[in-house]
Parts: sequence; C-alpha cells; structure tokens
Amino acid sequence: MKKEVYSIAELVEMGYPKNMLKNLIHSDNFSSLGFRLAASRNSKTFFYKDKLDRFLEHQMDEQQGVIAC
Repeated sequence: MKKEVYSIAELVEMGYPKNMLKNLIHSDNFSSLGFRLAASRNSKTFFYKDKLDRFLEHQMDEQQGVIAC
C-alpha cells in the first residue's frame, strides 16, 4: 500500500526545502495540497505528496516558460 500523506519532517528528509513547505502552508493553494490536524498553528501539518509534486512541477513549467520568453 502506497503512502499518500507526509508530514513536513518526512518531506524534508526526502529533500524538499523546509522553507518552501512552510510558505506553501500559508498560500492560497494549501487547501488543495494538504491539511492540518487542528486549527492551531502548531498542529501537525500534512501534504498530499502526489498533489504537491504536480503543483511544484507546474510551477517549474511556468518558470521555464517565463525564462524562455
């Protein structure tokens, strides 16, 4: 069975930048990328890894398009 959600600590261990993940928590896109276990700002936060990867890939594609122009 494949794991679908990962904590920030797990993602950082996989090589994702911690600051980027923390910034995403406060972005308008977060509700589609992950969730918090409670409303508290110190509650455990999880990301859907597949959705996160697709989002980051899309961001990189957009940046490449801007650079290429």
